[in-house]
Amino acid sequence: MDKKPVLVVDDEKNIRLTFSETMTQMGFDTRTASNGEEALTKMQGAEFDLVLLDLRMPGMDGIEVLRRIRERCPKVRVIMITAHGQSSRPSRP
Repeated sequence: MDKKPVLVVDDEKNIRLTFSETMTQMGFDTRTASNGEEALTKMQGAEFDLVLLDLRMPGMDGIEVLRRIRERCPKVRVIMITAHGQSSRPSRP
């Protein structure tokens, strides 16, 4: 049984390349996208086992991309990633 590719979506080139190279070395067929729009376009033409999806990107953010992925491909696994250390939740007093 052939595995479907993994899609790495991140606007930061170095992060995208690091994940892509690591996944490739682990034996995964890996594709990349630099933004949400590109990711959704690539998902129209191929099926993916897994999407590594950046939370914060300019334009369409990761939450919106996730929503659209769920509408089109509800069974694909998605792991949200971020390089930002701050939570979006307000801090407690």
